[in-house]
Amino acid sequence: MNTYYLECISCGSIFNGVVFKCPRCGGLPVFRYLTRKFEICVKKPGIWRYSSHLPPVRDVVSRGEGLTPISKLGGVLAKNEKFNPTGTYSDRASSVIASYFLTNRVSRVATYFEEDFTHSLAYYLSGISELEVLVREVLSLNVAELGAILNMGGSLTTVPNENITKYLDYVNPLTVEGLKTIAFEIVEKKIKVERIVVPVRSGVLAYSVYKGVRELVDAGVGIPYEVVAAMVKGESVPYITKLIKGIKFIEVGEEDVLESIVKLDRKGIKTKPISALAYAVAENLGKAVVVMTMGFKTTSYYGQRNANVRGEVYRIVKEAGEVTAYGVWKKAPVYTLRGIYKLLHSMERRGEVCSEVMYEGSRKVKYYRLCK
Repeated sequence: MNTYYLECISCGSIFNGVVFKCPRCGGLPVFRYLTRKFEICVKKPGIWRYSSHLPPVRDVVSRGEGLTPISKLGGVLAKNEKFNPTGTYSDRASSVIASYFLTNRVSRVATYFEEDFTHSLAYYLSGISELEVLVREVLSLNVAELGAILNMGGSLTTVPNENITKYLDYVNPLTVEGLKTIAFEIVEKKIKVERIVVPVRSGVLAYSVYKGVRELVDAGVGIPYEVVAAMVKGESVPYITKLIKGIKFIEVGEEDVLESIVKLDRKGIKTKPISALAYAVAENLGKAVVVMTMGFKTTSYYGQRNANVRGEVYRIVKEAGEVTAYGVWKKAPVYTLRGIYKLLHSMERRGEVCSEVMYEGSRKVKYYRLCK
């Protein structure tokens, strides 16, 4: 017996199984759960602690996504999604997608290139499904992301492969289920604000957070946060969010976004314009938590110094067998802790070290070891 059904948010069509796009109108089907009871299982990894309100899967794929920190930045509370494995909230979506594909033994998948999402999906599907990335505009590609996708076994093409068994757009019901866990974490932490501010691009993030808030309110455990969608003045409202009356839209000019970028840079923080946009709106509104990705500037290591640091870190990990970034830093305190984190992340991408995330209640600890 199913514990859910899917409903198209455009035409209201009902589906008993998972469909990625409404066959009747082309709209987005979303999960509706038959039980309102909400439970948190701290023994399950990452976002799967909320499995009572996630798609039921037999095989969970979790690589340390979720439980991202909330910290004060100026007068704004910021939920920093940069602390996900590939540095983006897309990892939440990829965890749900990869779990669904592994459970249903989907061996080949195709998706159109979307910045951040495609890189994240390649990371999560590595060793599970072959990923074919369809490229729309070759000259506008992010070279760094494409390199990472290829390193993880993905392939690139401008012509769809007829043998691919599953096509996946970024905007799909599994993406929504993964992204809505941002709201679950904010509610679990009982953050005392009135609104959640999210940047708008496709509209799926704003819709997902709103869905998460409403599910918790309906279950009697949530706080009716207002969801605010931050947009650049003059841009059109995505169709997904147009359908939801409970989302508030606030526009800011491009000059305000630039001012926000400069302000954050002076605090030693680098972030994408889309996150600076949301920060600007949250700062103006007050009593808000903003969903964004941000990272502090770190000292880069060049040439021989970089090689020396990498060799030292490799030696420490090898001798320890299994160690945290903090543990590496304790043995080599001449380098900054942030520098060690950044270097270990780089070494993991290059396949020099591997990692495993352990959960201790609501805290996650990442251990590094040499790859077998």
